[in-house]
Amino acid sequence: MIKRVLLFVAVNALVLVTISIVLQILGIRPYLTAYGIDYKALMAFCLVWGMGGSFISLGFSRIMAKWMMEVQVIDPQKEGGELGKLVRTVHRLARSANLLMERRFVKNST
Repeated sequence: MIKRVLLFVAVNALVLVTISIVLQILGIRPYLTAYGIDYKALMAFCLVWGMGGSFISLGFSRIMAKWMMEVQVIDPQKEGGELGKLVRTVHRLARSANLLMERRFVKNST
């Protein structure tokens, strides 16, 4: 449990640093000025934070889901025995239903 919390905090810290660097590179200055709110800077700030956070979360979601569920990718061509037979059967059924199957997962037995 502590490992998950530390990983969560570390990922969020990295997201914060990454988006802050992007804001500096793009030259987006603070949106609160002595004259009030700079709405253009606020809009750019919200756009970078909203889109950046979403894309980073989307990029990590598959990796985190695989890690949390302890899955491994299996190749139907190289895998023999029951796992290979199961994956080939699922691929055959997916093709007959016109479904796209790009990734194969199985839960680790360890």
